[in-house]
Amino acid sequence: MQAMVYDLVSFCYRADDGMGSDGPCSPTSEISEMKIGLLQLNLTVGDFDGNAAKIVAGVQRAADAGAELCVTSELALWGYPARDLLFNPGLVRMAWEALERLAEALRELPPTLVGIAEPNPNPSGKRLYNAVALLRDGKVVETYRKTLLPTYDVFDEARYFEAAPGAHLLELGN
Repeated sequence: MQAMVYDLVSFCYRADDGMGSDGPCSPTSEISEMKIGLLQLNLTVGDFDGNAAKIVAGVQRAADAGAELCVTSELALWGYPARDLLFNPGLVRMAWEALERLAEALRELPPTLVGIAEPNPNPSGKRLYNAVALLRDGKVVETYRKTLLPTYDVFDEARYFEAAPGAHLLELGN
């Protein structure tokens, strides 16, 4: 079995202004910390069930180390880069079925953000969004769509994905 690498990151939250901080927290602010497991996994393009199994193992290891939220890489369930496989509607459906099974497998573990290609419900634009799904309590709770799609160097995301019109706030709460 391959080695799975994860890091735990403390995220500072200032209760007075509601904004996260990527720098040092002020000692005068009320601060909560959240440990976030960042999963760096060796995933295989198109192997939805194999990638899901690696995600479950990575989330379990991060949870054992105290993670309260886990985050996978972009398009983690698909493996990256999925390229023209994204044009296959049958594979898109299979990926979402695998995502639902993954949500159930993670039911007792911390909420997890999983990279996925999400079908665009609008008849105009590209057929997919490059998205992340929040898995929590055995369910796919919500998705968050990528707004900025790179089209330089080896990236050709505009070929496959519709850009989201704006940012969407992730609220975990208690």
